[in-house]
Parts: sequence; C-alpha cells; structure tokens
Amino acid sequence: MNLFHLFSDSTWRHLVFALLHTLWQGSLIVLMLTIALRALSARHQNARYRIALAAQFTLLVAGLTTWSVLDYRPPVRVATPAQQVKATEVAPVVATIEMGSIKESVPASEPMPWVSVLAIGWLIGVGLMLTRTTGSLIAVHRLAKGSRVDDPILIEAVERLRRELRVERSIRVIATEGGSGPAVMGVVWPSLLLPVALMTGLSPESLRAILAHELAHIRRNDYVINLFQIAIESILFFNPAAWWIGRQARIEREACCDAIAVGLTGHPIEYSRSLADWAEKIRPHPLGLAWDGDGRQSTLLERIRRVLRPGDRPGALAISWTGVGLLLLVGSMMLYGLWWGTNSAVDLAARVLSPAERVERIARIQSESGGPEVEPEVGGTVTLRGTIRLPNGQPPSKPVAFSTITKAGNGTSFASVNPVKDAFSLKVPTGISWLSVAPEDHAMMLIGPFTAKNSGEIIDGIKIVLEPGFPSRVRVTDEQAKPVAGALVRGGLVVDGGWTSGHPGWTTDRDGVALLPHASRNLYGFTLSAPGFQVPKSIERTPTEDGTIELTMNHAHPTRGVVADLDGKPVAGATLR
Repeated sequence: MNLFHLFSDSTWRHLVFALLHTLWQGSLIVLMLTIALRALSARHQNARYRIALAAQFTLLVAGLTTWSVLDYRPPVRVATPAQQVKATEVAPVVATIEMGSIKESVPASEPMPWVSVLAIGWLIGVGLMLTRTTGSLIAVHRLAKGSRVDDPILIEAVERLRRELRVERSIRVIATEGGSGPAVMGVVWPSLLLPVALMTGLSPESLRAILAHELAHIRRNDYVINLFQIAIESILFFNPAAWWIGRQARIEREACCDAIAVGLTGHPIEYSRSLADWAEKIRPHPLGLAWDGDGRQSTLLERIRRVLRPGDRPGALAISWTGVGLLLLVGSMMLYGLWWGTNSAVDLAARVLSPAERVERIARIQSESGGPEVEPEVGGTVTLRGTIRLPNGQPPSKPVAFSTITKAGNGTSFASVNPVKDAFSLKVPTGISWLSVAPEDHAMMLIGPFTAKNSGEIIDGIKIVLEPGFPSRVRVTDEQAKPVAGALVRGGLVVDGGWTSGHPGWTTDRDGVALLPHASRNLYGFTLSAPGFQVPKSIERTPTEDGTIELTMNHAHPTRGVVADLDGKPVAGATLR
C-alpha cells in the first residue's frame, strides 16, 4: 500500500476541496470585514474587535461546513403510506420513469493523484506550523521562568492597577533581558514580562500606562483567544485571508487595551509619546501579547492616531503591487470556486433527491391535493407491467434478476421472481411495492414505490433503464487491521428496514479487497462470511466512485459443548448449523 493510496478516500478529496473553497470564501469575508471596519469609527474598539474575531472564526466554520456538505452521504428514503397516492394517479408519472444517467467515474484503483498530493502537503504544512508554535511556546515559558521582580514600588503599581481593573488572579512580574518589550502570557497563572531597561528608562506616568495596557490583556483573557487564532492560522496556513483577518483582529485588540490604558491614566498624549519612544527599541514576543502589538511602524502610527483622535474612522489600508497581484489571483480562484461550487451543489441535489424520490415527491403532492386515503384491500393482488432496456434502448442480452418488496399494514414481504429479459408482468400484493433489479453487468436499482389499494388494479407503462454504475471497492480486515482473504461479501439496496437480494456476492482477494464492478450511489446493506470468523451483523454503507468501504470481522473462538437428548444422554454424530 503506497502513501498516495492512504489519501485516496472520498473523505480526503472532500477535505481538499473544502480547503480550496476557503480561498474564495475568505475573499468574501475580507470584503465584508473591510466594509464593516470602514463603517465603524475608532471609538467603537470592542465592536470592531468582535467583528474581526468573528470573521476569522467564520472562515474556519465555513470550511468545516463545506467539508460536511461535500462529504454528506444521504440514506435511501422510503416513503410512508401517508405519502402515497392511488395507483391510477401514480401510473402516468411512473410510466415516464428513467433513472438519471450516472457520470462516468474514476475507477477506485486510479484515484486522483493531485488530491493525495494536496492532502499530504496540507498535513505537512499544518505540522510545520504547529511545530513552530510549540517551539515558540517553549521559548516563551523559558522567559516566564526568569527572576521575579522585587522592586516594591513596581510591585505596588501592578497591584494597584490589578485592583482598579478588577483582575482576580495574582500576577507574577518577571524581569527579562534583551530587546523584547513588555508582554503577558499564561492563562491560570498569568505572567507579566518586563525588560530591565523599561523599569529604569521611563517616567512613572509612562510606566503606569504601559502596565495598564498589559493588565488589560489579562483582564480580557486575550492570551487564550490568541492561541485559538494561532490554531486557525495553522489549519488555514495557505490562505492569505486567514492571516489578514487575524492581523486585523490583533490590531483591534491592541486598540481596545490602549483605550483601557488611556482611560486609567487620563493622559493620551503622554501615552502616545511612550508608545512611539519604545516602539523603536523593542521587538514583539512570538506568542505573548506585547505592548507594541506586531511592531510594524504603520500599525503603531495607526494606534497613536486612534488614541489621539478616537472619533475618526481609520483610513483605507495601503496595499502593494504584490497585494494587488495576490488579490487578482484569489479573485480568479474565487470565480473558479463559484463555478465548481455550483456543480457540486447540483451533484449534491442529485444525491439527496434521486429520480425515484422525485417521483415520490410528486406523488406526495398529488396525494395531499387528492381525496381521503383508502386502506388497501387485504389479500388482494396488483399487476405491475413494463419493460427493461439498456441505455441504448435495446433489451438486455442476459436475463435480469428481479425481486419485489411489498409493505402492507405492519408487515413487509420479499419475493423473488423469474429473471426478465424484455417485458415483464408481475403480480404483487396490494399495498406499497418496490421492484428490485439486480443485473449481472449493470448497477442494482430500486424502482418505486408503487401504491395500489384495490385488488385487480394494473400499473402499466413502467420503463426501467439499466445503468452501468461505477466500480467501487470493499476492504475486509480483522480486528488487528489485517486483510481477510476469501471472505464472501453479499450486498443489496436498503429498503423499509431490510435490503434486497439477488446478487451471489463478491469474494475478497489476498489484500482483503472485493471489487463491486457496477455499484450505485445508494445505501447498501452488506453481510460478511469467512471461515474462522464470526458472522457480523449487516452493515449499511453507501459506495462512492473513488472510495473504499471498510468492513471489519472478528476471529471466531473455539467453543465446546454437549448435545444431549431429553434424558440428558449425549447424542453422537449430531451436526450443528
């Protein structure tokens, strides 16, 4: 088994498509976020921050929702008696039934290689991003283990601000060396990292403003939210929209803390001067929430402008030629995504509502507009007549196995009939009936439901068009994930609590794989049997063109017992089945 085969399942294909969809989804979210931020003035820092943060989480939810929709596997729906109509009303509709053609699919042995390549590349990228984050966390916690500040004046200033901001948790103040700026980290036991130069190079007013900014992060639990943002950016590392939205959220977060600090100090000019002076001397921590934000000059100037003029609306964001090119690229991909998404929606609609279900929907509408329901006659019979054809309009070359399923009252009956090659005329009990078609060289089909409540009725003009289906695989393994060779896999279409029969079954090869050469996208019921293994309960699965159905069998354990007669004497030569 090669590496690409592990990622050939339809779930991985749908995940890759969902990740690609986030490119155009992110572009739309960026556009809406830009409009929202331009509409709100800098005075509404918290609203701007919540909108930006919601936009980043929305992008992740959009991707997960897309994956869920693409990977949706609907069960076969069975109509209830209340949804049926009289046979005379259904007959004109059923007479035009032709199962929709199934698209030519890729064989299961030849999965799309580019999907596997993208899936592997995405996993590698996520792994690298998480490794980088883990390394940064280790570096940050090493800083947090530094020597604690014992300056009573500084400790008293921190405690006073903690009480003013109503921060319940105790705060450790750690002295750091180098050019890193003040920052906070930690959730349960938060730490405030202060460079030694900061404690000796600022006036008491400036120091109080900076400490107020950092404690505001602790009060707002920004460290936890920042970790969630990093997780989203790791998952969507390839998406520029995720990074752009994340940066906007961090800018708005710093503005919120600036507003709290200025509100406590009451000196916006002094605070802005301190912000500008220290921005040239420090660098941001990788994971800690730093006083200077991301350290970019444009961001710092914007923060100073918002502190001094809180009623203004932030100006338009500057964008380089590289950004313009990136937007054009993302826009092109967005158009492709819209086109592909439309096709996916059509395909999904076909999955959710099959041709037979569309007939059922029409029948239900007719039933709702018709007269009162009439219970079917008990013990009566109905005749179903029609023809069976290949896609080219010719009759099949081999007889096709048929069976009928009829639901009457609280019971359901299954009956096999003689194989049919051209026209058929079948008698079934009154009630709700389905025809199960199991050709050797075409896909299984379930035709119906047909409702007949009066004995002697005839439903005529049923046209059944066989479809080739698509190849699908079933892999059988034991409880240790080892392949089970020679297992017999039997299957049929699920209907009304049971499933149809007619196919002799498929046998697994030495790799534990059985090939279904003509499968259909309907809910199948499977049973397994193999020497030395327990017979499991029936398992329901829906085949896919490029996927593999995984089934498991457990080894049987030797069991000893005694067969005795009514007098308790052993019976020799008895056979147990």
